[in-house]
Amino acid sequence: MKMKAGKRAFGRALGLGLAAVAAAGCGPRMMAVCGDGICQPPETPASCGDCAAGAVCGNAVCEAGEDATCPADCAGGACGDGTCDPGETNATCPADCPASFCGNGTCDPNETPVTCATDCAGACGDALCDPAAGEDCATCSSDCGTCPMPCGDGTCAAASGETCATCPADCGACPMPCGDGTCASGESCMSCAADCGACPSSCGNGACEAIGGDDTCTICPSDCSCGTATCDGVYACAMGCGVDFGCIDACYETGCAAAQDQANPLVDCALMACFGSCAAGLSDPACASCVMTMCSAEFMACGSSC
Repeated sequence: MKMKAGKRAFGRALGLGLAAVAAAGCGPRMMAVCGDGICQPPETPASCGDCAAGAVCGNAVCEAGEDATCPADCAGGACGDGTCDPGETNATCPADCPASFCGNGTCDPNETPVTCATDCAGACGDALCDPAAGEDCATCSSDCGTCPMPCGDGTCAAASGETCATCPADCGACPMPCGDGTCASGESCMSCAADCGACPSSCGNGACEAIGGDDTCTICPSDCSCGTATCDGVYACAMGCGVDFGCIDACYETGCAAAQDQANPLVDCALMACFGSCAAGLSDPACASCVMTMCSAEFMACGSSC
C-alpha cells in the first residue's frame, strides 16, 4: 500500500513538473539516446555515431550531414540543399549562400532591378529616375535620360538640338532669310535674287556664268559650251559644290543644251532655298528635302534626257 501511494505521489510530482515546463513555453525535453539516429546534446561526433563528423549539433548552424541527424539546427533546411535558409550565411554555408546571391541585401554587379528586385530596388536601371538616391542624367542615364549638350562648349551639336536659333554661341548667327525684301550681308544676286535682284548679264566676258544670270550654251555660246549630261546630272553635280559658285558654273557646261536650260532655274531655286529658308549649303543633307518642297515645279521640269 505504501509503495502504491509513493508511485501516485511521484506521478503527481512528475505531472506537475511537466505542466510547469509546458507553462513556461517549453515542451518535455527528449533524452539523448545514442543510436536513435538523432544527434542531441550532450552527444558529439566523438561520443556517438548519431552526430555527423565535424558538425556540432546545437550551435544553431545546419552543417553538412546534420539535416537528418540534428533537427535542432536544421529545422529550416540543410546546408547543401541549394537554398540559403535563415541562419545560413556565406561563412557557414557557402554552397547555399554564395558571396553574391539575390537576397543578400546588396545589389551585386551581376544583379539588376529586373533579376533581383529584392536587392536592387531603387538602383540605377529600375526605369525610375530617383534624385533622392543621387540619380540624374550624369549618374544614371538609363533611368534619367541623356544629358543635353551644354550650349557654349564650342561644338554645334545638331544631335542634341543645337542650331543657329537655339545656340548661336556654338552654331553661329542664323543667316538672314532670303525673301524678306532686304539684301542682307551674305546675300547676293547669285544666292538671293529675290532680295538682291538679278545679276547683270555676263555674256561676252569669256566665262560661262550661269548662277544668277542666264549664261547657257544656247543663250551665250561665246562663253558656254554644251556637254552631254542630262539635267539630273547637272543638278547632282551642282549639289556637291557647296558654296563654290565656280564649281556650279562648271557643272552647267557638262550638260547638253536642254539640260542647261532646265537646270538653270532649278539650281537658282535651290540656292535661294538652301541658303535662305533652309539656312544650309547645297551639300548639306537637309538641302535636298528642302529643294523637293520649295522647288518642286523646277525639280519636276528637270529631265533625265537631252
